[in-house]
Amino acid sequence: MSYLMMLINILSAKIAICAFFIVVAKFVTKRVGIKSVDRLLMTIHKPAGYVLVVAGLIHMVFSFQVVSTIPIIGYVMGFICMFAIIALIATCMLKRKFGEHWLVWHRIMTAIAISTVILHT
Repeated sequence: MSYLMMLINILSAKIAICAFFIVVAKFVTKRVGIKSVDRLLMTIHKPAGYVLVVAGLIHMVFSFQVVSTIPIIGYVMGFICMFAIIALIATCMLKRKFGEHWLVWHRIMTAIAISTVILHT
């Protein structure tokens, strides 16, 4: 893997991690009751989710270059995590179709994403 490709891979992973923490922080601030921070995070929750998907996909593409040097479980967990994150965004886009159950699916996919990102690292 060239130095530039490795740099893009690492940088996209770092951006995805930052976006992931921003997205998850919204859940935490809502539960803790920090209203001012919760309102701020609500305004950037969606854009951070989109950044997470883009950076995650870039990281995934560039990670295929080192597939033989890392245990396969990392790739499997990363793939499941990306699927869950894309499904998370889909639940938001299809809110009306899911009806009152959209938030349940959103939280299930969030739990899967958090679990798999922990196992991915």
